[in-house]
Amino acid sequence: MATTAQKQITGKPNVRARYDCDEGTRQLVAQRVRGVVALSDVPAGEEGRVHLVERRLESLAELDALVADYVEKAAALGRCPMASADWWNVAKAEELDRYPMAPGAFFAR
Repeated sequence: MATTAQKQITGKPNVRARYDCDEGTRQLVAQRVRGVVALSDVPAGEEGRVHLVERRLESLAELDALVADYVEKAAALGRCPMASADWWNVAKAEELDRYPMAPGAFFAR
């Protein structure tokens, strides 16, 4: 009989979405690791990088919202959003659209 310490601490990977980009087809995979749900962006084939998107998702609603947003970003970019720092630039551009500053306001004293 297995004790608590011997039980499997990593759940079965669950493909939540697939998307096509310049690298080919990629998948968003959710997996419970030590009781915490993580979301990774992995290549559908054997070649390519694996990216950890989020490691502490608290609910199914949060997971579903993140997957939907991520796939939308991938479609807009035409590539894996985690492939470079461009995801930061996209997020910042959206933030600036929501909260525009007057020219030179950043440097004003």
